[in-house]
Amino acid sequence: MQSAKVTIRPIGGFREVTGQKAIEVEGPNELGALLRLLSKNYGRPFEDLIRDPKTGELISDLLVIVNGKPLCGSSTIERFKLGDGDEIYLTYLAEGG
Repeated sequence: MQSAKVTIRPIGGFREVTGQKAIEVEGPNELGALLRLLSKNYGRPFEDLIRDPKTGELISDLLVIVNGKPLCGSSTIERFKLGDGDEIYLTYLAEGG
């Protein structure tokens, strides 16, 4: 698997768990694999933010924004290809009323 050097910008709970505003990482060039790497690095608290504990699937309100492009849905996020210099925001979909 190829690698990509990316910048991750955690928002909200993701920032609380990582303790960082920006994370520079050289890792897998597939977003799903990168999320698994982050789960390994930040442990259960990070994993709980992204996956349903019963199914192990990515949670439905996870929102990942790569270079300004919003990605939703488990299969879209898991398979998205990353490239050097990509900027990734981790957050949740917001609901209004």
